[in-house]
Amino acid sequence: ITQQFNVPYTRRPGEKLPDDVKKSLIRANQQYKKTRDFQNYTQTLQKILGLPDFVPFTDQEKSFFGGFLEGEGSVSVSAKKSETSRFGVYFDPEFSVTQHVNGSIHLYRCLCHFRTGSIRHKSKSNATLVYTIDSRESLKQKVIPFFKNYVLPTACVPKKIRFQRWCKLLDLFDQGAHQDMKRFLYEIGPIWDELRMQKGQVNESFTSLENFQEYVIAHVKSKGEK
Repeated sequence: ITQQFNVPYTRRPGEKLPDDVKKSLIRANQQYKKTRDFQNYTQTLQKILGLPDFVPFTDQEKSFFGGFLEGEGSVSVSAKKSETSRFGVYFDPEFSVTQHVNGSIHLYRCLCHFRTGSIRHKSKSNATLVYTIDSRESLKQKVIPFFKNYVLPTACVPKKIRFQRWCKLLDLFDQGAHQDMKRFLYEIGPIWDELRMQKGQVNESFTSLENFQEYVIAHVKSKGEK
């Protein structure tokens, strides 16, 4: 007897994701942002990408999945300028996994396992998709426990150190450090700078930690705040 599988959406090397698929993903994410109907969101993505039903992981499968995330997952924090923010900048921590559309099943499994986050097309790429969690509560309650149990035990030392720094940054948010200017500048700022993977890019918000600190100080001074 031949086992039947769903036929997932695939592209050959160099082929672009068709506009109708991109638009379908955008609509699905916009709808999800409005309704927060997770079940409908996952069913919509499953249909768009032609994916099979998600079956919850066994403990052994969680260990294999942890190995996958050690290689493909990424924790990061970005600094974004904002005139409406108290200090002119806000930090956006996130967890993400990037895959070519041919590997979309892995992103879908992430989504269904963590039961939060979203999948989108990576802008300016041919057919790359990104799964992202940017809710600090979800990062603390879902991502961190999974990493501690299934990723860190076999992770390389640099990734363990990076993860510890990222967790420290989330702890600082819990302590309210992002609302205190000195702590924002001299505790959160240095961790953000340490976590930056690519420096010297044309579109980066700040060229250095010092550049970030000078910008915040100037912004607060211009607003007449202490």
